[in-house]
Amino acid sequence: MSEIQGVGRLKFHDGKLEEFKRLSVQAMEIARAKDTGTLQYEVYLSDDQSEGIVLEWYRDSEALLEHAANLGEIGEAILATGSGSSVLLGEPSADLRAILAGGPVRTFTPFVSMLTPLASPDQAAPRSDLPTTLIDADERTRTSTDLHPHGPEPCASTNSATSACLQERRYRTQIGDLLR
Repeated sequence: MSEIQGVGRLKFHDGKLEEFKRLSVQAMEIARAKDTGTLQYEVYLSDDQSEGIVLEWYRDSEALLEHAANLGEIGEAILATGSGSSVLLGEPSADLRAILAGGPVRTFTPFVSMLTPLASPDQAAPRSDLPTTLIDADERTRTSTDLHPHGPEPCASTNSATSACLQERRYRTQIGDLLR
């Protein structure tokens, strides 16, 4: 089973903002108390509070179904406070696919990810014509400590060396391209 993410966007009907807020707090209390496979459940409001976005992340399809069952009528009441759209990201189970079939939720399945290798060189090859902004592995794995470091952290040293080589190779390629 794969993890499932959900993104919902709702534009509130006139006079429904406070009801949305109240119901969202109730939904959060239920999710915290009853859900066993919900990894993320967050509600965001636009600056003018005319729209909301809900970010959800579940261990698997069954966890999403559990969450929906736990919310029950509150979930339906939240949706009734506005109009919008929802997307599901991941590989839903057959049961979840059957439930979503013909409904308004669009499903997107994985294509490429930082977490999985590409299957072949022609799949989503990086474009050399785009500027590269790097988030190096050592930046993603850096940890904090109260001890004074004597050098690079063990997990970051290999990443730093690899990152430096990649940056130098990209820099040389970009300079070479400019000189041609």
